[in-house]
Amino acid sequence: DLLGPTLALLAKESYLDMFILSLHLDWIYGTEEGAHIDSIGRYLAEEARKHLNGKPLVVVWRQYQPQSGIKAARERLERQLQNAGIPVYEGLEAALGALSRVAEYYTFHSRAVSEPNRGKK
Repeated sequence: DLLGPTLALLAKESYLDMFILSLHLDWIYGTEEGAHIDSIGRYLAEEARKHLNGKPLVVVWRQYQPQSGIKAARERLERQLQNAGIPVYEGLEAALGALSRVAEYYTFHSRAVSEPNRGKK
């Protein structure tokens, strides 16, 4: 188990605010025909958060081969992660857009709390 200790080490760093884990499903599926995707999903849903120090985790998947087995494994992965409260996105761009909107939201609200009269005349 290298992922847990790696996440724990990185989570201690103040310059890291969130984690994006990118999964290349075509490659991962080739290992044990989807069983590895299922075990990664279980680990992320059940164990990974224990190592994140409260920082958000988002999972991004990529699939280029239109095989039905990969699609079925991806759908199981998405359900498992979403049931665990972990957002899942197709592609890095979608995940980065969502996370940047979350960061903007919290920046806006922290300013409103620290400067309640800002913008008022």
